[in-house]
Amino acid sequence: SWNVKWINGPTKRYEILSQFARNIYNIALLQETHLINSEAGQVFSSEYNSKSRGMAILIRKRVQWVASEVINDPEGRFIIIRGTLYNKKFIIIKIYAPNTTQAPFWGNISQQVSPNPEGGGDFNAVEDAGIDRSGHPLPWDSKSSKIIRDFMTSWNTNDAWRMYPKERKYTFYSLAHKSYSRINAIYVSHSILLNTLDTKIGNLTISDHATTDPSLSKTMLWKLNTSLLKETKFTEMIRQEIKEFFSTNNGSVNSKNVVWDAVKAFCRGRIIIYSSNKRKKEKKKTELESKLDKAEKAHMLDPKNGQLYVEMLQAHNQLQILIDQNTEFAFFRTKKKYYELGDKAGALLAHALKKQEAAYTVPAIKANNENLIKDPRELTKNFKNFIKVCTLHKRVHQKRNRAKIPCRSQDDQIKLEAPLGNKEVEQAIKKWALEENKLPEST
Repeated sequence: SWNVKWINGPTKRYEILSQFARNIYNIALLQETHLINSEAGQVFSSEYNSKSRGMAILIRKRVQWVASEVINDPEGRFIIIRGTLYNKKFIIIKIYAPNTTQAPFWGNISQQVSPNPEGGGDFNAVEDAGIDRSGHPLPWDSKSSKIIRDFMTSWNTNDAWRMYPKERKYTFYSLAHKSYSRINAIYVSHSILLNTLDTKIGNLTISDHATTDPSLSKTMLWKLNTSLLKETKFTEMIRQEIKEFFSTNNGSVNSKNVVWDAVKAFCRGRIIIYSSNKRKKEKKKTELESKLDKAEKAHMLDPKNGQLYVEMLQAHNQLQILIDQNTEFAFFRTKKKYYELGDKAGALLAHALKKQEAAYTVPAIKANNENLIKDPRELTKNFKNFIKVCTLHKRVHQKRNRAKIPCRSQDDQIKLEAPLGNKEVEQAIKKWALEENKLPEST
């Protein structure tokens, strides 16, 4: 969950979406944004005419999510989606609560949400002012906290961050109050909480709000990073290693199956070593993130300390410069790729056409009885019936008969069908040659 505070330009949009790809977020809850499907995977959005609102739920393309209902708030304050995730029913909700009059807002949501939803957002309030604020509690904290606790209890959800009951970390820094607060949170059902391995709160980069990232348990099998196959250095290294392996171990055992299993394990080990060496190049970014994390924690303990605030800003700026450099290089690489391959029939064009084809695919329609039809055969049948009814309608025939369709006169038709003369052919050739700069103008 992340309050990105507007995605105005392509640079910030790339920085945010690349962070999702790098951290492998399967579901992302964004607010203060207006994203569309062409910019990300599966996007469910609730828009508002002001940049200060609007939100989106992003679901990775590979995630098997089938939406059955989407509820949008006309004020751009929440979005609720119902559907199945890997054949299991879920309700996902994204919230951007107002600063004031929270009771009516929560009452409106409670009428549309059944128990055990998964979701989160910017609540503009804390659940427990004692540990979720670095400074003194605000006058309205007790009332707002009680509202949040009551609704979360009625929905049977739990704060994912409270896996660490006594740890203090915050998602927002108020320059006006010189204090930190954890106003952004993710609440999950008990079954999801049992499968949650860890919950992290990110740093204040790109946006003035930090991310809240719960990660679920999953059995991970090793897979080859196929992008390495495009690197000449990597392929040469693997060829050399395999050659040396067979020269050393050839004839050591009689079974070819044992040799094959051994060479696979050997290659896997060499690939892991190569990948780890490659990741060391990103060590600078990791060090800067760690430096910023330490500076933020130090400032959270003493928010009014000006020196600590300056150190935190310096660490933030250093990390932001590195992010901007990576973004600039990514734009350069994309432009280079489109310059070299943009006018050729290849994978780039095929990928673009595939996305365009998917954009025009009709996944479902509502029949006359308001039932949702998703079966491809039923979709085709309903479209055929609809077109048949339209073409047989009296109004269609009346409009077609009244339409004034332009047609050629008899003289024009004779001229068009007449054979070409030698003079006309010569004039056409000269005109074409002049346009192509192949013949001088005097010829």
